[in-house]
Amino acid sequence: MNNPWYIQLLITLLPSLLVCVVTAQLTVRLSLRKFYAERWWERKAEAYSKIVEAMHNHKRYLEKKLDIELDPRDDDKREKGLEGLWSEANVELVRAADLGAFIISEDVEKILRDFLNRSIGDPNCDPLFELIETDLKKLNSCLSEVKTAAKRDLGL
Repeated sequence: MNNPWYIQLLITLLPSLLVCVVTAQLTVRLSLRKFYAERWWERKAEAYSKIVEAMHNHKRYLEKKLDIELDPRDDDKREKGLEGLWSEANVELVRAADLGAFIISEDVEKILRDFLNRSIGDPNCDPLFELIETDLKKLNSCLSEVKTAAKRDLGL
C-alpha cells in the first residue's frame, strides 16, 4: 500500500506541529502566570513600603512632639505642619488595615489593628511627655514587627 505524498507529509509533520502548538500554549500560560505573580509581589511590596513610610512619619511626628514638650520655646514655629504629618500617617495606616489580607498578610493586618487600637494612658492624669514616650515605644515595636512580617510575606 503506497500512500500518496501528501499523506506521507502529514504523517511526518503532524506530530511536530502538534508538539509546537502544545509547547507554545504551555509557554504562554507559564509566562502569564509568572507575570501576574510578579505584579502581585510588586503591589504587596508597594503596600508594605507605604505602611513603613506612614509609620516612619508617625514616628517623626511623635519625636518632634516630644522635643516640643521637653523644650517648649517657639512651640508655634515647630508645631506648624506636625498635625498634617500625623494625619497623613494615620490615614495611611487605617487604609492599610482596612485593606487587610487582600494585599498584606494577616499577620501585618493584626499588628496594624493592635497598634491602631492601642492604649497609651490617661491624658487627664499622665504627663504628655510620658504618653508620647509610651506611644513611641509601641510604634517602634510595631514597626519592627511589621518589617519582619513583611519580609517573611515577600520572601526576602
